[in-house]
Amino acid sequence: MEKLKIAYQAVDLLKSIDMPISAEQSNIIAELEKEYLRDEVIPLLEQEMFPLVEKMINNFDMEVTYDTESGLVISVVEQPVTQPVLFDDDAVQRTRQKRYILKVTFPGGRVSCHRIVWKTMNDVIRYAGPERVQQLGIMVAGLNLVSSELHELERYRAAQKEVAPGLYVYAHSSTNAKYEQILTISRQLDLGLKVEKVSIIGDEN
Repeated sequence: MEKLKIAYQAVDLLKSIDMPISAEQSNIIAELEKEYLRDEVIPLLEQEMFPLVEKMINNFDMEVTYDTESGLVISVVEQPVTQPVLFDDDAVQRTRQKRYILKVTFPGGRVSCHRIVWKTMNDVIRYAGPERVQQLGIMVAGLNLVSSELHELERYRAAQKEVAPGLYVYAHSSTNAKYEQILTISRQLDLGLKVEKVSIIGDEN
């Protein structure tokens, strides 16, 4: 988010002196905004919305649209329900949307593959060494992925999990973001990890 804030400040400065924004600058800002949506906004939306929908017994597709003029619109995509509602002994059995978890194979053959994905991330960070990962400077929600500080905002602070005394991992990012973070850790620290996405019937990250 910090880079995006700087980009917005630069745009405001250009506007103040009546200078147009170039196509290249606009593309850079678009990429920064996509990154912000993927790594910060979408995980927060999931966190806020999940308690509201977790008791639903059918799968639905939802569409989120943002327009600079009309604002934010969230709607249900109109299509037939693809999975049936099942009844067994008068108890509703909920079907869940297909999701992905991560499977990490360490040198030597040990495997970490938790249904709660941040636990797999923590296994990787403990293996790599939290202090070494902290030095990589992987930023999430305005903080280092491994930080010695707790975020000033409660909603972010609640997502920080202690991985070692005085060191916290920011756990609430998408599975895709965690996948990329683990790959980055493995490449930069030369860990030789094999990282795979495994399809499941959904659970939380």
